[in-house]
Amino acid sequence: MAEPRFRSGLFTRLFVLCGSVALLSAAIATLAFHSYRTTLTNDRLAAGDAVGASRLLRSFAGLHYVTCVDMIRDGVVVASFPPPGCDLVRARGSDREVPVTTTAGAKLLFRARVDDHLLLAPVRAETALVASLMIGLAAVIFIVLSLSFRRKVLAPLVALRDAMQASTPSNPVRAELLHDDEIGTIVKAYNKLVAAARLFFRRLDRSQKQLAESERRFRELAEVSGDWFFEMDSELRLSFLSDRFFEITGLTPDDVIGRTRKEIATSTNVEGEFDRHVADLEARREFRCFEYELEGGVKPVFVSIS
Repeated sequence: MAEPRFRSGLFTRLFVLCGSVALLSAAIATLAFHSYRTTLTNDRLAAGDAVGASRLLRSFAGLHYVTCVDMIRDGVVVASFPPPGCDLVRARGSDREVPVTTTAGAKLLFRARVDDHLLLAPVRAETALVASLMIGLAAVIFIVLSLSFRRKVLAPLVALRDAMQASTPSNPVRAELLHDDEIGTIVKAYNKLVAAARLFFRRLDRSQKQLAESERRFRELAEVSGDWFFEMDSELRLSFLSDRFFEITGLTPDDVIGRTRKEIATSTNVEGEFDRHVADLEARREFRCFEYELEGGVKPVFVSIS
């Protein structure tokens, strides 16, 4: 049995959905971590973070991302590193100003030029590591969910679909019950219908055989008796007459099939009897021993029908 097409399969749609959710979750978690680490790193140089600023100023010479530092008092640069000062050093980066109050109460302003690329390099590396871990975790969760869905949901549905496609009116096919859950309840209901259909067709086949046997005996009885049998359609036209009729009357099927009884009768309304007979026919009422004469035979034939 052919599997569903790639673009329309239920498993494929779930696969794409789970993958999208997993990747989106990983992206959100990665962006959140990156934003947190960037903010935390920048806060080390933020104004008002005296502890962080002091730590930076004590060890700026060992910080690879600081290209120069000016110490400013009352708007005048009193010291710099390197000595030429940030105004003369051609180094990339952005200036960060940090006010610091000394233990003596003096207010200083430190202006540090920071290479943002170097400053945020560890953040990018950590973000890449977290992103890899999140994507790996999301992929594992995604694969587990997809395989579980395929086993628990899609497999029973495929078995039910295959059974329904293989079923025919005369030969319904049972579906395999894989799991006793909601889908299993549907499979059980379908299998009950299959069992009922099998029972119905067995009884129908038996009835048809009995009907065929009864019809065979009926025709054999008609052939050896002096009676004949007829059938009429919804418009009261003769649609069948047994062979005995043609033997008795000498008529052929072309003489009578497709015609009404009034059309094949010689005298059709003796004292209104034929009209009453036609009324009985149109009302589908039972009648007995209605007699009339047929036309077209070798010799006049009078018949009595019931």
